[in-house]
Amino acid sequence: MKILGISDIVTKDMIAEAFAKYFPGDDLRIIELDLVDSMAELQEVNRKIEREGLDSFGCTPFISDAIKDFQPEIIAAHFAPITKECLENSDRIEVIGLMRAGYENVELEAANDKGIKVIHTPGRNANAVAEFTLGLIFSEIKNISRGHRAMKRGEWRRRYPFGDLALELEGRTLGIIGFGNIGRLIAEKLSGFDLQILGYDPYVKKEIMEDYGVKKRKLPDLLMASDIVTLHARLNEDTRNLIGKSELELMKSRSFLINAARAGLVNKDALYQALLNKEIAGAALDVFWQEPIDINNPFTNLDNVTLTPHYAGFSEEALEKSPLLLAEALRNYYDNRDTTYVVN
Repeated sequence: MKILGISDIVTKDMIAEAFAKYFPGDDLRIIELDLVDSMAELQEVNRKIEREGLDSFGCTPFISDAIKDFQPEIIAAHFAPITKECLENSDRIEVIGLMRAGYENVELEAANDKGIKVIHTPGRNANAVAEFTLGLIFSEIKNISRGHRAMKRGEWRRRYPFGDLALELEGRTLGIIGFGNIGRLIAEKLSGFDLQILGYDPYVKKEIMEDYGVKKRKLPDLLMASDIVTLHARLNEDTRNLIGKSELELMKSRSFLINAARAGLVNKDALYQALLNKEIAGAALDVFWQEPIDINNPFTNLDNVTLTPHYAGFSEEALEKSPLLLAEALRNYYDNRDTTYVVN
């Protein structure tokens, strides 16, 4: 079997090691994506694809040429744009494998037209996002980032937006919206903090949540009861603006909203007004409605919000795991026709 790997910050060596484990003896050729030299540039490529679609890139010539010359059955990529034009160079492609959860960089309609399956790897950075989310929670309720900024300005600050004293998790209630890989990891990691954990996810059974020590609730009930609400749902037409003005009004005045998932889950104007008017105590955001933000973004002027540059999912371990998880998923697909990670 011929496998074409396309590397970027997921390196050639990482891809080679993964496929040597799960596809030993198969013909692997790896080319290097020349669109990016850094994580920042890679993020900008992804943002451009999300904003403008794949037409903003077209088929990179060296990808097109590699497909035409090599005629692979499998393409294994990370962020490389795989367009209709790319796929027209071969009738032998059976599967496009992606070393990430998102699949915006593949033209799904073109893949469907040619009978090509697209396999992704959700959960590859779940632990990274879960750990980062815990960091956001502690930074916000303990005033860590606010204290740090004040110290850098030479201020010995002891007064903060929601009171003079930091908060403890013990005895409080955490609400997790979206109970997939990340939500479950957060429940596990916080299980020793002696707090009540509630969950909202219409696609997850109550019994599964209970296995993690989580009580399933309807969204309004979770919002009213929680001291901290953290978002981990997928963004689609059903979840866009899931948290709007009416939902924020249900939250306690001393509660916090944490979002390291997708900005579109929250109505931007409603959140800004809720924070400005101190209708909730604070928020911590790693994702934004337009990225990167600039100094004129109104959220930068608020004292009751912690902001980080869409960095939750990036860790050395997540990148290293990506090709291994994909190679394993591809092996299971070919050996057992396991379609768990097939997206089309």
